Amino acid sequence: MVFQHIRWQVAVTIVGILSLFLTLYAVSSTLEVTFVPEPGGTYVEGIVGPPGVINPLYYQNQTDRDIGALVFRGLTRISESGVVVPDLARSWDISPDDLAYTFELRNDVRWHDGQPFTAEDVAFTIRLVQDPAFTGRPELTELWRSIRVDVLDPYTVRFTLPQPFAPFLSFTTLGILPAHLFQDVPVEQVPDTLLSRRPVGTGPWRVVKNQGGEITLVPFEGYVGRKPMLGQLSFFVYSSDEAVYSAYRRGEIMGISTVEPEDVVEIAELDTLNLYNAPMAAYTMVVLNLERPVFAEKSVRRALLYGLDRRGLISDVLNGQGIVADTFFLPSHWAYAPNVRTYPYDPERARQLLDEAGWKDQNNDGVREKDGVPLSFVLLTNLEDPLQIALINEISRQWARIGVQAEPQAVGFSGLTQDFLRPRQFDAVLLNVSLQSPDPDLYSLWHSTQTVDEGQNWAGWKHPEADELLVEGRRVLDHNTRRQIYAAFQELFSEEVPSLLLYHPVYTYAVDQQVQDVQVGPLFHPAERFRSLPAWYVNVRRVVATQTPIP
Repeated sequence: MVFQHIRWQVAVTIVGILSLFLTLYAVSSTLEVTFVPEPGGTYVEGIVGPPGVINPLYYQNQTDRDIGALVFRGLTRISESGVVVPDLARSWDISPDDLAYTFELRNDVRWHDGQPFTAEDVAFTIRLVQDPAFTGRPELTELWRSIRVDVLDPYTVRFTLPQPFAPFLSFTTLGILPAHLFQDVPVEQVPDTLLSRRPVGTGPWRVVKNQGGEITLVPFEGYVGRKPMLGQLSFFVYSSDEAVYSAYRRGEIMGISTVEPEDVVEIAELDTLNLYNAPMAAYTMVVLNLERPVFAEKSVRRALLYGLDRRGLISDVLNGQGIVADTFFLPSHWAYAPNVRTYPYDPERARQLLDEAGWKDQNNDGVREKDGVPLSFVLLTNLEDPLQIALINEISRQWARIGVQAEPQAVGFSGLTQDFLRPRQFDAVLLNVSLQSPDPDLYSLWHSTQTVDEGQNWAGWKHPEADELLVEGRRVLDHNTRRQIYAAFQELFSEEVPSLLLYHPVYTYAVDQQVQDVQVGPLFHPAERFRSLPAWYVNVRRVVATQTPIP
């Protein structure tokens, strides 16, 4: 009897468990489970080259700029379209004579050490740049040395310019330094202090480690903007791109800061990586020395551009990492002119133009000549850049098909600048041009006064209408008027073709698939890949999203 009673209890228990299981199954089948971002987690990125000076006045390399973009803030920042928008400043006013800019600052910003940010910090930063002992970025001294800065109250600062200068606002993106930490440091010693390795800023991230080839940052709890989802950022330093790629394969890192065009195909084969492409606000061009007789005629310059298969160059040499450049600015930039004259690949049109200009192959040697002068020149580039060498070789082959002899030659970068560009002792040079500012001001590159000495009008282009437009573009502050001015300049440039625009480079960024919500848009420099960083996450948790009634 006892045995039967035990069997009966076991049976009841089994039936109960089965009933409970069926009930739970029925309920669970009506629930929708989803995954949502969870704060925390670490993102680790591989970069090439150690930081030099993490100080916005002294940046020495891309690593400095990458870290600095997370740590420091300026009075303003630049939107993806190149428009200046507020950051540490709430707003600004410009005097009727366009000389005085008065900034109202945010009063809720703190430095990473807890001290309040004030107008004194702004004034200190600018006066440091103006100091004769300043040894930082020379372009900063050139701009700021003639500008007066006045603190009107703890949260109001005024800059007074000697003359109207429309691009000025774009320079107020300069990262501001904490006066209370630097005020007793001699100017010449600023880049050598511990603060230039473990900086204190007002940005969303603060540095907690910078040693042994690792830079680690954590979110700044006092940041007044959007808080990041990630709990930590770490940058591991490597000696080369190849070392970074190998580190990813070993599982040491989750992101690759830059994938070079020649490596894109190889890296794209890694199934666990997402590749993000973004056009850069830069361009590659063939600079023509207009003092050379072979480039004197506009029809010849146009023929050279018609004779280039720029899409083919991008596809075959750059692995697709470029966008054909018909003008200086990306289509996303506010100053972009959509109606410029374009030069699609048309070798027949190129041959026709050269024939009409009197350049013909009289002796059947494959090279055109005119008045006994062959259409032949040397095409230079940077010896240290294999991609540039591949480009000039392919450009030479393409021009040979229309009867133009371009002899490719590579020299060291320092020699290219000192021995050829500055003394204007060259025929043609393939150059990468990075815009110094998101402002469309091109005065230093194309105004006729910049054709000598330290000027960067390497081509020697002198055109009265172009000069007038470039001067007016610097003088007029009205946004719409400036857009019209620079559209007119771009249209003139495309008509005259003083040099040959080839392409805008495309920046490629690789991030492991476990990192979510990464977005990369048009960039002025690679550090802007972190624009969407507050939304990135690696941790998730399961939640019940909905429950539907059981029928």
